[in-house]
Amino acid sequence: INLGAALYELRDFQGAADAFQGALAINASDTVARFNLANTLTEGHLFTASIYEFQKVLSLKPDWDEAFANMMRNQETVCDWRARDSRMLRLQSIIEMQMQQNFSSIIRPWHALAYPFSLHLLKAISASIAIKTRAGVESLGAKPHAQYPRWSIHLTKRGGRQRLRVAYVSYCFSGHPTSFLISGLFRHHNRSKFHILCFALNVGDGSQERKGIEKDCETFVSVAGQSPISIAKDINDAKTHVAVNLDGWTSMGRTNDVFALTPAPTQIQYMGFPGTLGAQYVPYLVADSIVAPPEMASAYTERMLFLPRSYYVNDYSRQFMKKTYLKGHLKQILESVAIPDSEIRNLRLKHQMPSHGPLLCNFNNLYKLSPDMFEHWIEVLKRVPESSMVLLSLPQDAVSNLRNEASARLGNSSRFFFCTYGTKGSTHRAFLSLYRVLGYTAGQRPHCCHGRILGNPPYGDSCS
Repeated sequence: INLGAALYELRDFQGAADAFQGALAINASDTVARFNLANTLTEGHLFTASIYEFQKVLSLKPDWDEAFANMMRNQETVCDWRARDSRMLRLQSIIEMQMQQNFSSIIRPWHALAYPFSLHLLKAISASIAIKTRAGVESLGAKPHAQYPRWSIHLTKRGGRQRLRVAYVSYCFSGHPTSFLISGLFRHHNRSKFHILCFALNVGDGSQERKGIEKDCETFVSVAGQSPISIAKDINDAKTHVAVNLDGWTSMGRTNDVFALTPAPTQIQYMGFPGTLGAQYVPYLVADSIVAPPEMASAYTERMLFLPRSYYVNDYSRQFMKKTYLKGHLKQILESVAIPDSEIRNLRLKHQMPSHGPLLCNFNNLYKLSPDMFEHWIEVLKRVPESSMVLLSLPQDAVSNLRNEASARLGNSSRFFFCTYGTKGSTHRAFLSLYRVLGYTAGQRPHCCHGRILGNPPYGDSCS
């Protein structure tokens, strides 16, 4: 078991699984070994096999809450909705009891967004993890950085004007959806007022997004491989006035550990996580009055920084957009792209989609789907006889379950099509080119991400 645990930490999941299976060959009733095996199979995206192992654990220890929560997470991932209501009630009861006892949540805030929990419970889950995060970095001997007086903050100068130093911190400066969205942000800052820094917690991947961000910000610092303590010191030593957390609870790693050390006097959450961090050390959230109505302020620990129209940023200089320059300023003008019908048919057939008829598409990971939203989609397909539904096969384990759900409602699943995301190294730009031949973006609730990165007319609320 110890060997398996060590290999797991090294992310050698195949080696870890072999070690845990070796332990089970000696004692098949060892629930700890089987629990660890189930978690390892999850990391290897072998969700069906993992569910089977969790079920065996629970047959021996039915009250093991963490095993139940992890199993349910995988059942949601593969869209196994059998007995979902009773499972969800049990999970909610477990989490509510943990919150009452001031324990840390056994489910991650990011995962909880996909569950039909109350806003109050989601806030409590985030707050419990925020407390655990700060306690974790302090247990290593680290202490939050002293909040040097704001009136004595050193301001760099450019052209005789003082400038604020704003640091964006993220693990996703790569070919990641977040960077795909924000890659145009950095070049639009007013450099006479702001010095823009980016601290990248991830290794460069050579993507167009990474290269663009490196070019467009004034100071780009790679801190990949450094400890949270070291990263926080670098941000503080850079005399950062405002630090922006672009990841939130989408990353359970170093980004939040860094912010728990308060390397800047002002810390803000933006873009990455569509909910409250629940962290007193990140007291501000950039939003707008539509996605975060003022009357729902109690669902957040942060103070809202409302942008006048939309909090949402997008890089409109991507493909299908036309750039024009006027007096040195970049204006983005949407340009409709006319595609011949024959090309549309050929592209659809290439991706094994029907050659005609309206296509509804939703390119979320399938764990974000819910039975209620699926029922809405089915109703649309019933009302529009020639329409079809296109989903991602992420994960592949979910496809058969969704086909069974479709067959139970429509008589067969012939109007459901599943496409793959692409091979490793394929870009979001290449993948999203599929939208040139698709018709409507099918929305969903609850929201687990930020939508509208495309341009298709939405059915419902876009979330891709």
